[in-house]
Amino acid sequence: MKKKFICNRVTQNPSNRITVPKLSRIFHSSPSGIYALLILMISMFLFSCEDREPVVEEPDKTVLTDGKSLSEMTNSELKEYFESLDLSDRKPNYTRTWTDTLSPEEFARFQNKISVRSGYDCGINIKLNIDGTSSTTDVTVYEAGTITEVASETNMEDGDDFDVTINGDTDYDIVIEDYPNTYFGSLEVDPDWGGKTVIPLDYQAPTTYDDYNFECPAPTDGTCDAYVSVYKHSGDANEYRLVVVPDSGIPDVVDGLTGNPAQEKDFHIDESRTYDFYIYSPEGGMSETFDVKIIRADGIAHGYNFFGEDMSDETDIPVTTGFDYFECP
Repeated sequence: MKKKFICNRVTQNPSNRITVPKLSRIFHSSPSGIYALLILMISMFLFSCEDREPVVEEPDKTVLTDGKSLSEMTNSELKEYFESLDLSDRKPNYTRTWTDTLSPEEFARFQNKISVRSGYDCGINIKLNIDGTSSTTDVTVYEAGTITEVASETNMEDGDDFDVTINGDTDYDIVIEDYPNTYFGSLEVDPDWGGKTVIPLDYQAPTTYDDYNFECPAPTDGTCDAYVSVYKHSGDANEYRLVVVPDSGIPDVVDGLTGNPAQEKDFHIDESRTYDFYIYSPEGGMSETFDVKIIRADGIAHGYNFFGEDMSDETDIPVTTGFDYFECP
């Protein structure tokens, strides 16, 4: 863009008026008056003209987002929003990773896929979260509707936990008692293979969580199913394909991933193997933004966010390499 010279006119405001002597007075009073006049005119020009940089208006991001989250925006709104971002301090093909534990509701979607049956034993971990380390409570686990103790009374402080072995064919009552009524807290029940349950503590002790049950999975030979989901945020891709490459054995391709986060597709894994994962799209564009989740059999999801990826040439994009976190029941 060319720079513009902007000259300001001298106003007629009496407070800043510049008075120029008449030419006849200058010529008659001094032979050098013409030089004084020229110097005065040059000075006025220099002080009234400035070399200014062009002004570029920044878009109002509040107007662009209109209070919407990315998942609520249309493709055109996403494109306009991302084009307005200042990415000068961000590396190309920005990637973010995270891990999370599926909720019981999310994990329930996999229970008809993961081999689970009543009658098998498995472990659960019980952890106390309480407001204040000086507060304690007692926790006991019974077979439901009986006085048969599966885990005897345990005195716990904030952050304490213990393990219990349960059977998938049995229900259990968890009793929390002898705690002060002036705090907030919860009890987490986290099975080895599934989403955790959070029990809020009532102001009045004791609190009983009745008929807790978890369908313990059947033992395996070290192989089981894992799952993948893709969440499309923006771009032209309508299908994604995950390439699963073990350190030994035959690679696998999981196709038909539409970008709907509610869609999970399974693939078979061996817990003794280490895996590399790649993703590509047969119809991707030059700027694709999406999330990939690798979901383990124990309900732990490893998430990877990709921003502005060029998928126009069907090149395999690394999701993660050296993945050795799989465990089977």
